[in-house]
Amino acid sequence: ASTYMIEQMQIWIPAVLMLNLLAALALALLLGWRMYRAAAPLAEGISGLARGEGAKLSERGVLGLLSADVNRASEKLLAQRTLLHKRDRTRTEWIAGVSHDIRTPLTGIVGATNVLLEQEETITPAQRHELIQSANQEAQWLIRIVENLLSITRIGAENACVTKTPE
Repeated sequence: ASTYMIEQMQIWIPAVLMLNLLAALALALLLGWRMYRAAAPLAEGISGLARGEGAKLSERGVLGLLSADVNRASEKLLAQRTLLHKRDRTRTEWIAGVSHDIRTPLTGIVGATNVLLEQEETITPAQRHELIQSANQEAQWLIRIVENLLSITRIGAENACVTKTPE
């Protein structure tokens, strides 16, 4: 009877070990598949962030905490992008305004000096004086604009707050 049991154990032990190995392999495949399914949206969300897109991942499941971190990072990046676009738009508008403010007195100076040069012999001394005075006033205005620009540059673009006031 004991030889029979030994023979049976020699058959059953490898069979049980093989079944345990198959069960462990099936469990590993199942868990691996679940982890892959959980990680795929996370990987896509991270890739979206790299492309500059927002990510809104489900925060449930095995990787919920990591997904929540990616969602927060996405919100921060989108907020920063919005702020940068607003800052660029403001800077562009400011440059356009400054360009206009510089062109206006330059146009006045060029106009007055053109009249002085082209009609030098036909204008009266009073007209000449008025044109020179106008060009001088425009030049003084231009100097103030440039001085203001230099002051803003010294303050630094990050800290400058420009408020446009009527002239």
